[in-house]
Amino acid sequence: KAMARIQQSVSVDLTQEQSFFFHTCARVTHCVEVAEGFISDSAGEVMLKAPTPAPWNPFAVKVTPDHLSFVIRNFTAILLGLFIGYHGRKGMLHRYDGTIAATTAILLSKFTGSASEIALLRLQAGMLGYIYGSMLISVFGACDGLAHLALGIGIFLWVSNNMMSSFHIPKNAMLGQLLAIYGTKQAAKPCHAAPEALTMDFIASLWIAVAIGMIFDQLANVLPLPKEMRVSRCSTQAINSIQTLWTSLGNMVSCAFDANDLGTRKHQMTFGSTLALAEELNRSAVNEWRAHKAPWNIELGAAVLASLR
Repeated sequence: KAMARIQQSVSVDLTQEQSFFFHTCARVTHCVEVAEGFISDSAGEVMLKAPTPAPWNPFAVKVTPDHLSFVIRNFTAILLGLFIGYHGRKGMLHRYDGTIAATTAILLSKFTGSASEIALLRLQAGMLGYIYGSMLISVFGACDGLAHLALGIGIFLWVSNNMMSSFHIPKNAMLGQLLAIYGTKQAAKPCHAAPEALTMDFIASLWIAVAIGMIFDQLANVLPLPKEMRVSRCSTQAINSIQTLWTSLGNMVSCAFDANDLGTRKHQMTFGSTLALAEELNRSAVNEWRAHKAPWNIELGAAVLASLR
């Protein structure tokens, strides 16, 4: 009976939410156990043992051309941001400022889709988060208990809503996380701190950090690098996702006629997630900078996906 109730309480539509709260409960339980261990150790009831550090083996790290390209591109981008911030520019960037390098490090992520759309999304998240944090600290920046409570509630609601949006809507994953980071960064300041205006320094640092990342991603396609180290275009990703759909469809058909395989659910889930990704890539490929190539035919892509559906 207990298993029947558990099975009835699990919903496919709420898989991501249930996974989020399951991991939250697991982390909280782990933190409580660690805290109880510290309390017992301080009371002399239990003596905690120091963990034995495992030897670090750099050769045990799995190095692939894709990961190597990601590390080289972003490491070079951070170094370039440090160089620009060190020298600065009068009237635009302060000298000896690491904001560009820090922003580049915050924006580190592997993305799927159009590079131009991702760049605009990062700029949008930085500006909106900065504005919200400035508004929050300007309204609740007084040095009293009620203002501190209101500021804490405002930051909590901002972070929780954006992180829930990030987990619930895969398309908004990057936007939600960046909004939470920039909003909290601007709002978490001492009381009576005057809110910073949207200065040229912040705008220039954010724009330069996004531009550096976009330039290095484009250079990975222009330079004569191995195919595995290049950053795939959105149109190439759309074509690969359609090919994956055909493979998944073939696996579903083979599984349906296989007497030893009792279900096709695993193939259905793969097919459904890949289909949603292919539809999003088909829409994003229209905004891709094609240069000498013909524009992306979104009608043909939609027709192919409709036939697969």
